Amino acid sequence: MMSPLKLVRTLRNRFLQLFAGRRAGLNFETDFWDDYFRTRGGRWPEDYRRRLDPSTPLDPMHRPFIDRLKPTDVRILDVGAGPLTILGKTHPTKRLAITAVDPLAPRYDTLLAKYGVTPPVRTVGGSGEALVAQFGEDAFDFVYAQNCIDHAENPVEAMRQMVLVARPGCEAVLYHAPNEAETQEYTGLHQWNFTLEDGRFVVTGRQGKTDVAEALRDIGDCTARLHEGWILTVIRKHGPA
Repeated sequence: MMSPLKLVRTLRNRFLQLFAGRRAGLNFETDFWDDYFRTRGGRWPEDYRRRLDPSTPLDPMHRPFIDRLKPTDVRILDVGAGPLTILGKTHPTKRLAITAVDPLAPRYDTLLAKYGVTPPVRTVGGSGEALVAQFGEDAFDFVYAQNCIDHAENPVEAMRQMVLVARPGCEAVLYHAPNEAETQEYTGLHQWNFTLEDGRFVVTGRQGKTDVAEALRDIGDCTARLHEGWILTVIRKHGPA
């Protein structure tokens, strides 16, 4: 059995490793976007153009969640949006009001000023684990997160918050590559794996495993499937739309 002193030292070292890793990961994110703006998208020039074009239509993957809504004015939240939301800005019959939130928003404002870029939607600061405190419950018709919740300190809590800020009957949707922590060897922000087990969406880390449908069953119904190699997760909040 490990001695109490050794246990304390082990836990302290693990904490410092994770803290340093997370800080390095946040710096890596900032450097990535710095290079993205400097090169106008680098390997993804079309992505750069789309993100800056205020007339870009919603992606076909997102349209079904918006098309079925009755209101003409639709409020959308993009969680972990980076400096330029990936969401399209227009819909043929609805007016979209997009809010983009990211904990690195102050750094992104510095980059936008550095490269003279004015975004169609300016990202505001905020954490996925604290969305209710920032926006209140039942605030959005569609909540989206792509390639970011697996970077969170507590991804399941971030998902719960996404559902809570959605209106009853509306969806919180996640789109992520599977098993990124394993792929990235648990470096930087990559401490969680998202995967499908027998069709169920599961979050795993070094501390354990969570079945998301089970964890969030009190507030929504969760389904997940592979879409172009990534996991598309839909959590519909309980209640009528």
